[in-house]
Parts: sequence; C-alpha cells; structure tokens
Amino acid sequence: MLSPRRLLTPLVRAVPTALAFAGDLLKWPDHDNLTRFNSMVSPHRVFDSRCFALDDFASMAALVPGATLNDAIVAVCAGGLRSYLELNAQLPTADLSAQLQGSLTAEPGGTSQPGLLLRLGTDTDDPVRRLAALHHQATAAPAYAGLAGIRGAAPVASTFTPLLGPARPWFLAGARITYLSALLPISDGRGPAFATTVYDGRVVISLTSCRDLLPDPQVFTECIGASFQQLLGLTESARRSPAGRYQVRSQQPRVPSPGTHNPARRSARKAATSRAAGPAARPRSTTPRR
Repeated sequence: MLSPRRLLTPLVRAVPTALAFAGDLLKWPDHDNLTRFNSMVSPHRVFDSRCFALDDFASMAALVPGATLNDAIVAVCAGGLRSYLELNAQLPTADLSAQLQGSLTAEPGGTSQPGLLLRLGTDTDDPVRRLAALHHQATAAPAYAGLAGIRGAAPVASTFTPLLGPARPWFLAGARITYLSALLPISDGRGPAFATTVYDGRVVISLTSCRDLLPDPQVFTECIGASFQQLLGLTESARRSPAGRYQVRSQQPRVPSPGTHNPARRSARKAATSRAAGPAARPRSTTPRR
C-alpha cells in the first residue's frame, strides 16, 4: 500500500507549475484568444510530420510581393492550426500568436529575429491575406520582437523552429537519406511545437505535442496538408503579369461585350465551319445467306 507521502509527492511537484500557469493567465485581462494548447503539458509526447516540395512554397510566397519562404511556411502552419481548432469547435474569435525561433535563410526582410512574436492571422479565412499579414510583421520585426515575455502581451499558442538542413544529400551506409524531421521540447502554455526542416528540395513540417492536448496528431497534420493545398491551388490559378508579379485571377464570370452573344450567329458560324458529310455508304445486299 502506498503511503500518503508518496501519493502527495506528484501533486506537490505540480503545484509550482500550476501557480506559474495561473499567474500567466492573470497577465491577459481577456481570454478570448486562449486555446486548448494554453495549458500544462503531460510527459506523454505525440509526433507527426508532413513532407512538401520546396518549389511549391516558393510559388506560394510569390502570391505576396516580397514574401519569403519563412512567411509561406508559417502561413501554411497557421492555416492548419485554424482548421484544426475550427474542426473541434474551439477556434477563438481573436487572432492567435506564435513565437518564431530563428530563420531558414538570411533573406532580407525575412523573419530571422530569434524570439519573434507573430500574429498568425487565424482570425481570417483568407490564406493570401494571412500570408500578407505575416510578411508585414516580418518587415516590421523590431516592433514585434521580444513581446512574448511582456506583461499584457497575447498568449502564445505555439512555437516555430526553422531548421536548415545540409546543402548536399547525406548518405548512411551507402543509402541516401531522403527525409529529415525533428522532435522539439514543449513547455506549459505552448502545446504544439512546429519544426520545419529544409533538405534535398523538400520541406518537412514536424509537429510535437503531448497526448493530453493533442490526442490526434495525424488529424492536425492533415489540416496542415489541407492548408498547403489551399494555398497551392491559388498559385496554380494565378498568372504572371507584365510587371513580373503574381496576381490571383478574378473569380468573377466573364461578361461578353455588347453584340457578341448571338445564338443565331453562333449557329451560322458552326454550320459554316463544320466538316462536310462523307459519301453515302454502299447499300447492303438483300440476298439471303446460305
């Protein structure tokens, strides 16, 4: 039989963490942007990942002039986060925030400041507007950096850690390594942690969380895949303008100019251009078969 002291030891150890988390909640006068992930994490980890083509993210970034690879990847993850919370009827009305730890490249205007706090744009269902908002924060990075620890700042829903892989493919015992992912530590109040790895022309988005906060990580990564396909579909429907920028094609139906919609004229044109009928076929013999 366990002694009362051994039974109370785990509770005593959890008290400081619970008090710290309660103190963090007091920082935010309104809790309309808290999610299921702003809670204490358990020791049971869950992990899942998705692999995408690097060129597709470059095409997504071209939807917003000046947007970088970082901006496109974070936009896809933010769209997946929104879809997952909406699927569970837990999407807050206010925008969610995330902390970015580093950058994939040293691109000018990229989100390369460590500890940068980003508004994810989860309050809009427009993926291009979300991408533009993330890029705007990247260009104004000094005004957003370091806000995660300031009293009154918005709670952080997740963290992003970009990891740049080797420039050349790696081999192990003669076999080429085709896939690189990463497991990240998670902390209380920041349940899901995203790791983005760029290697060999691929982008791998890895998700780490705990079983209590995220019992279905495969559903979350499916939401990330759906967010990726949504942005990719916009790039495929875009056309390059003479200025060299991508513009999304208008979804409005084309209105014909006056005088062009004439069914009689269309029928006459079809009759004039239709192929002439071939010669009549030879009649069959009516002689009965023997």
